[in-house]
Amino acid sequence: MKLALSGGKIITPFEIIQEGVILIEKSIIKSVGKLDEISIPKDFEIIDVKSMIVCPGFIDIHCHGGNGISFNEDLPEKFLNYSQWVSSTGVTSFLVTIVPTTFEETRKKLEKIIRIFEFSEYFSEPLGIHLEGPFLNPKKPGAIDSEWIRNPDLIEMSSYISASNNKVKMVTMASELEGSEEVANLLKQNDIIISLGHTNATYEQTKKAFKNGYSHITHCFNAMRGFNYKEPGVVGAILQSKGIYTEIICDGIHVYPSKIKKLIDNIGVDKVVLITDANKAAGLGDGKYNFLNKEILVENRKATLKDGTIAGSVINMNEAFKNMVRMVGTSIQDAIKMATINPAKSIKFDKILGSLDEGKKADIVVMDEDLNLLFTIKNGKTIKYE
Repeated sequence: MKLALSGGKIITPFEIIQEGVILIEKSIIKSVGKLDEISIPKDFEIIDVKSMIVCPGFIDIHCHGGNGISFNEDLPEKFLNYSQWVSSTGVTSFLVTIVPTTFEETRKKLEKIIRIFEFSEYFSEPLGIHLEGPFLNPKKPGAIDSEWIRNPDLIEMSSYISASNNKVKMVTMASELEGSEEVANLLKQNDIIISLGHTNATYEQTKKAFKNGYSHITHCFNAMRGFNYKEPGVVGAILQSKGIYTEIICDGIHVYPSKIKKLIDNIGVDKVVLITDANKAAGLGDGKYNFLNKEILVENRKATLKDGTIAGSVINMNEAFKNMVRMVGTSIQDAIKMATINPAKSIKFDKILGSLDEGKKADIVVMDEDLNLLFTIKNGKTIKYE
C-alpha cells in the first residue's frame, strides 16, 4: 500500500510541521516533511488532511480491558473485538495488563493470553504483557484482592516469564518487600521493565529502588505512600527523580489536575506517561460490572468497589489526552508526547513506535482541531471513525 497524508498539521511530536505530508509505503513511514518540499509520487493514494492534526498512534501501557472485555477473563477469545474497539480511541498499540491471582491460575492465564501474539490481523497491536502484581504491599492493595498479594518469589516469577514465552515486558512490584531484590535482578536479566507500584516504601527505600533498576512508576499518587513533611515517601522521591518514567491517570478522578501539573513541572514532560488503567466498563455506561468475582459500580464515570475503593478507570486514551490539554493545561504537543513517544521509550519500543519518523511503523492518529478522533492508520490500513 502506498499512501500520502497531505496538508495537515503534523506533530511528530518532536516538532510541528504546518501543511505537512507523510508518505507511507508497506506500513512504514517513507518520509515526513513540508508539503512544498516533498513531491508525492503518482502511484500514491492521497488523503487530504488539511486543517487536521496528525500525530503518532497512542500507546497505552497500562490497561485491563474495555468495551465489556477483561484481559484477565476474555483472552484470547475476544482479542479482536477489543483490538477493534480500542483503535477507535486512538490506541494503535498497548500492553495487556493482568492482575495475577493464584500461581496456577496465572500460569494457565499466561499460556492462553500469548495466543494473541500469533494473530496477524488486528486493529490495535499487543506489544507484550504487564503483570500488575502479585508482589505488592498488602497495605496498598488498591482494588486488588489481598488474597492475590504475596511476597516476591524467584521461582514463581521465573515460571511466569516461561509461561508467557518471554512476552512479559513489565512487572509492577513493591520494592520494600522481602525477596524483591532477587526478583528485580531476574527481571533485569530478562530485560523486563520493573515498575514501582502498590507500595508503602519510604523515601529512602524508593531512592534505593531507583538505583537498583526500577525505571518506572505505576499510576503515580494512587496506591502508594504519599508525601508527608516528616517522611516524603514514594511521592517525594518521584518528585525529585531523574530518568524515571511515571504513569498518570488523567480522568479528573484519580488525581487532581494541579497535582499532575506539579508532577510535570518537577520531573519534566518527557518522563510522564499517560495511561488509562481502564477496566472492562470503559466505553460503556454507568452500571454494575463483575471483575474477578468482584462487583464494580460505575456511577458518573467513577468505578468503585462496594466499599468505595476506586477500581481502575473507565476513561479511554483520546479522552485522557483531551483532559491533559483542557484540565491540566498542557500544550497539545506535550500531551501527544505523553501518549506516544514517552510510553514507547518507557518500554523500549521507541525504535519502531512513538513518533512520525522515517523508517518507523505508520501508526497514526488523525484528529480535528477540537481533538476529536477522525481516523487511525495501522499496518497500512485506514480505519475511519467519523
